Amino acid sequence: MNMHFLNTVVSPNLLVVEQLKFGDVPMIVLTSVLIVLGLVLLFYLGTPLIIWKTIRFNRNAKITTFNPDKVPAPLDESLDYFEDQHEVLERLGFEYVTNIHIRDLIPNARLLGQLWFHTDSCTGLMLVHTYATGGGNVSCSSQSIEFTTTFNNGMVVDTNNSKDFGAFPVPSTKVMYSLFWEQDVEKIFQFHNAICQDVRMNSIPVNKLDEQYDGDGLAWVREGIQEENEQNAAIGFLKPTEDEFLLTLSGAYSITWKQLFPFKQMRYKQMKQKVRRVMSNLDIRLD
Repeated sequence: MNMHFLNTVVSPNLLVVEQLKFGDVPMIVLTSVLIVLGLVLLFYLGTPLIIWKTIRFNRNAKITTFNPDKVPAPLDESLDYFEDQHEVLERLGFEYVTNIHIRDLIPNARLLGQLWFHTDSCTGLMLVHTYATGGGNVSCSSQSIEFTTTFNNGMVVDTNNSKDFGAFPVPSTKVMYSLFWEQDVEKIFQFHNAICQDVRMNSIPVNKLDEQYDGDGLAWVREGIQEENEQNAAIGFLKPTEDEFLLTLSGAYSITWKQLFPFKQMRYKQMKQKVRRVMSNLDIRLD
């Protein structure tokens, strides 16, 4: 029991007792509220500062292939994820291009992936397994699928199922949708094709993999990352240096807040509404 209230109970001055009992409570409540608000403010203002100081994008990141037989645990769980998709991808007409290992694009993160290509629709597919690492251990990982089709007028259609979509602004030349709740590769590709058919009314798809990179999947991925970083630098989210792209302060706050409550949940809701709206407008039915 709180000794302050115990002492006031036996006080001969009842008026003072009541003033202490009921006069102190609002101050305690107010102090508690201020402490909570201070902690919330510190979290929302401090977290972006940590991101600002720690996240940097290596301009010369090592983007290589990998030998599946030499992938150590726990990274080898990526191989099971990739293999689970092979049958449906081959049935849909995709051809395997290359394995991809990105080890030092940003600190404490690795990416294992596979690039596939659908020649008839000029669509590339990335199977992605990203790992956050620290102290030599994997702290968390995420899996995603991304379809990309480029058109001769410069437009790009990007459809994925990543839950971390859109941290950076989407360029005006890109149409991007995330079906972050959907794991079925065939349904995501069906949606992607419907969006591409709508874009094709004014343009035709181009085979950048063969025409610009002579089938070199690693070069295609490397150039795509570089272009995206340069676009984000042009709008003030990144600052280029000789060896790195650094987050600007405004860029750090923008991309961090988008991943925090309640903004992340709001983005999820908006994306679902966006997907449902275009499905209704284009009469898309995912079988």
